[in-house]
Amino acid sequence: MAAEPPAKISRYDVFEAELKSTATPLYANPFADVTVAVTFTSPSGRSHTAQGFYDGGNTWRARFAPDEVGDWSYVSSCSDTSNSALNNQAGAFTCVPSASKGFIRVDPVRKYWFSYDDGSPFWGNGDTCYYLVNGVSLEERARYLATRSAQGFNFVRLHACGKPATSPFANGNDFDRFNLAHFQALDGLLADLKANNMRAEVIVLYRYRESPFVDPNLWTPAREDRYVRYIVSRLAAYTHVFLWTVCNEYEVYPNNKYGDPTPEDNAWAEHVGGLLHATDPHQHPTTVHPWEQPLMDRGKLMAPRFGASPNIDVLTQQFYGDARLIDRKQNIWHGPGLQRAPAPDPARPFYIGSGEGVDRVVRLDRTSSKPVINTESSYEYYDGSNYGGWAATDLARRQAWRVFMGGGAAHAAGFEGTIWALKLAGTPGRSAFFLEDKGLAAQLKHRYEFITKKTRFAEMAPAQSLVNTGNVCLANPGQEYVVYAPAGGKVELDLSAAPGTFRVEWLNPRLGSYHGSSATNGGRRVSFNAPDTEDWVLHLTR
Repeated sequence: MAAEPPAKISRYDVFEAELKSTATPLYANPFADVTVAVTFTSPSGRSHTAQGFYDGGNTWRARFAPDEVGDWSYVSSCSDTSNSALNNQAGAFTCVPSASKGFIRVDPVRKYWFSYDDGSPFWGNGDTCYYLVNGVSLEERARYLATRSAQGFNFVRLHACGKPATSPFANGNDFDRFNLAHFQALDGLLADLKANNMRAEVIVLYRYRESPFVDPNLWTPAREDRYVRYIVSRLAAYTHVFLWTVCNEYEVYPNNKYGDPTPEDNAWAEHVGGLLHATDPHQHPTTVHPWEQPLMDRGKLMAPRFGASPNIDVLTQQFYGDARLIDRKQNIWHGPGLQRAPAPDPARPFYIGSGEGVDRVVRLDRTSSKPVINTESSYEYYDGSNYGGWAATDLARRQAWRVFMGGGAAHAAGFEGTIWALKLAGTPGRSAFFLEDKGLAAQLKHRYEFITKKTRFAEMAPAQSLVNTGNVCLANPGQEYVVYAPAGGKVELDLSAAPGTFRVEWLNPRLGSYHGSSATNGGRRVSFNAPDTEDWVLHLTR
């Protein structure tokens, strides 16, 4: 690298070291025949090593986001020590202050919650758009991100491989080489997320029914290792990566069948989590997404699997709770204590219910000093659905509130028109991409604004012993109480150990409006009546 004045990089911005190989001829397979790394040294002497990645022609790059103001130095290393253009190349840059909050971490003190590097809290209000990297046009993607950002969403779940699953690979079927156009498009997506102040939950592997990921003959450990390292080396320096998720529904692999997780399933998730940690100089939180609905009903939670794991930092749930499916032929609801509701076309599946249980399983997993999140509680129904997982807006809202009220540190929703985003890539039988919804997006914005603007959520914890049966309580005892009443009615709250005066307010989670501001005295058990029998949120503050 030619000597030049040190570059100036804002704190937490991406610095890119570019190295040009002079090897002649170039390696037969630049992705596999040589490895490159760059070690960055901070002004205080801390060292961080970023893996380099091949980016076409004779170019390798290494990306890093400095977290310390001052003069940094770096030096490259290469497995081919004879290639002097890739090995032992040194450089420097100056990191200058910025307004960035930094990376999102598991909070080092309040370990059930997230915070930025600067210590400010982060609560994840997410959406699901799996194939955002290549499933829609750039214009549609821009509209999607601008819309979701305005609706209060701050992260989106997406597959790094996009759709179809072979798109990351050269020629679609060369699993030893990568399709650079795909990964450069992934870089562009991260830039678009940053421009809209949104983040990515990057689902790294696609071990879900598609070749090559579900074929052990094709998807060898060496190929998997190389693929994971390549994704991390390209994306880890972006502060707008929120989470690494090993894969969706990890128990499905390798037999492509749903069932209880095996020790081999858990060991594999542990292995990939460890690989993510080992490759990532910025140590983004790492998690794995399960197939969970019936398993949680049988007590198969995530804490017993990964609560003590050094490689899985966040416990992810997929759980719907009380969600009852319409009978397609008889047009009736399944389940006890059913309410009648306007039914959609009986040829299409549709869920209603209270979501009861969603908060309970969050509390049950909240035992290992790790954040618990739910990234698949249901997807909101829109007219014309042809998929079996859609929920009524009222159900989806209740599930979403229960995630937070159970102490969940993040929640991801989903909408019929955008979850797959396959207008370009196309899959027979899927709906076209559209951004309309039935009202859930606005209701989730009400929830997000309440959590982040009205509460000190990171100081609270589940407190079911303080509230009457049927309601859900999150509290910082003596200071703040939030009670979710899923069916309105009477709320009893035990303030016996909290003398003094509290401000009382009701939030209508459907409209985002506040009602009945008043005060009450603590030091006793108090009783309140919700305005009606719909769901309401009661908020008490000192």
